[in-house]
Amino acid sequence: MYARYGVAHAWLVDPKRRTLEAYALDGGEWQLLAEASGNDTIAVAPFDALRLDLSNLWS
Repeated sequence: MYARYGVAHAWLVDPKRRTLEAYALDGGEWQLLAEASGNDTIAVAPFDALRLDLSNLWS
């Protein structure tokens, strides 16, 4: 449904597993951009100008 409406990016956050998956829509298909977990720090589209410390999500 998100692809149909042109949502360009999606992040899936699982607080129980402490994981984050970032996807981008490319030609109507979702492409995995990054996977991170635990206390990783990431910078991924569309917020790649910022570094996100995942430990802040779990505290």
